[in-house]
Amino acid sequence: MDQTTETIMREFREYVQKMIDHVATLSTQAQQVEGLRQQVQSLTERVTTLEQDNHELRRNLDDAGQHISTVEAQLENTKQRLDIELGISQSLRDTIVQRDNAVVELNTKYEHEASDHRVTKADLEDARRNIDEKNSHVTDLNQRLVDMTDDRDRYRAEAHTLREQNGELKTRLDRITSILNPPQPVSSDVQSA
Repeated sequence: MDQTTETIMREFREYVQKMIDHVATLSTQAQQVEGLRQQVQSLTERVTTLEQDNHELRRNLDDAGQHISTVEAQLENTKQRLDIELGISQSLRDTIVQRDNAVVELNTKYEHEASDHRVTKADLEDARRNIDEKNSHVTDLNQRLVDMTDDRDRYRAEAHTLREQNGELKTRLDRITSILNPPQPVSSDVQSA
C-alpha cells in the first residue's frame, strides 16, 4: 500500500473508532431522544457523505488502477526499450573493445615500423657516410690521377725534350768525333786484307 492509502485507512479507522465512541456515548444518554434523532440525522448525512466519499474514493481507486496499468504498460515498454538499448550498448562495448584491440595492434605495428624505420634510417646514415667516404676517396684518387697525368705529361715532355737534346748532342758528338778523327786513307794492304 502506498502512504496515501495508509493515511486514508488510518483516518477511516480513527473515524470509525470515533463513531464507536460516539455511539457508546449515545447509548449512555438514551433518555435524550431528541439529541439522538439529531445525531441520527447527522449520522445519516455523514454516512451519505461517506458513501459519496467512498464512491469518489472507489472512482479515484479505479482511476489509480488504470493509471497504474498505464504506468505498468509504460514500464514494460521502457523495460523492452531498455533491453534493446542494453543490447545496443553491449554491441557498442564489443565494437569499442574490438577497436581498442585494433588500436593496440596498430600501435604495436607502428612501434615495430618506427623501430624498423629507425634502424633503416641509421643504416641509411651509415650508407651515406660510407658513400661520402667513398666519394672523398674517389675525389682523392681523381686528384691523384690528375696529378699523375700532369706529371706523366710533364715527364713525357721532358723526355721528348731530352731525346731532342740527346739527338742534338749525338749529332754534335758525331761531328766532333769526325773532326777529331778524320777518316784515314786506307792503304792497299789493308784493303786487300
